[in-house]
Amino acid sequence: MAARLRAIAQLGMYFQLTPVSDTSEPPIWGRLSELYSPDGAGELLRLVDDVRGRIGNPERRVAASILHLGLAARLWSPLLGAAALSEDGTPALVRLPAEQMRWAMPPGSGMALRLDDARAWQPADTAAAVLTEVLDGHLAPFEQALAQHVTLASGLLRGNAASALVGSLRVLSTAQVPNLVAAEELAMELLAQPALRETGAFALRPLRFRRTSCCLYYRVPGGGLCGDCVLDKVPGG
Repeated sequence: MAARLRAIAQLGMYFQLTPVSDTSEPPIWGRLSELYSPDGAGELLRLVDDVRGRIGNPERRVAASILHLGLAARLWSPLLGAAALSEDGTPALVRLPAEQMRWAMPPGSGMALRLDDARAWQPADTAAAVLTEVLDGHLAPFEQALAQHVTLASGLLRGNAASALVGSLRVLSTAQVPNLVAAEELAMELLAQPALRETGAFALRPLRFRRTSCCLYYRVPGGGLCGDCVLDKVPGG
């Protein structure tokens, strides 16, 4: 499984998800499950404020949204990457249990994720299982933890999840992968699930996505609008 994760990691920064045992870096990693828990509230607030400082000190909720979007991208990407690298139509995915995952925020980079124990996974209903793994296992508890510090609309958070998913697919669409169709089908099935269905307008060819919400990136100094933003222009601009 480690070899497969290394192959997935070659697809791009957001696809990197290698076991901790594969690295000689010092143990600077915190557990995601602890970051989601009430006991991790102080650490989460420090993380949000770290992101805030890196992007020009906008409102704290803006930094929280950007952090949420980045985590979603790092969760979807290795799963879509596994589908894109499958050659027999049956992707060997990897389980992402929060208690087995670690996070770090290296200087000059976004959040990095690692696994203590990488295990292959071939669920019967891939889309439903992946949605449960990412939304229920990670994003929902992360959102509950963030809510102790900032207020973010549920539509914005679901929009972030969908935007990150399409962003991962967009990276794969420009890569040389043996089974892009498998990743496309998985992404479309995920976007059709009730939790993500109302998040935006999606088209596959050419690949397009227009959100029904805004991630607040325009409130970052010099940020502007994202390519999939619901807004046509920066408010007040």
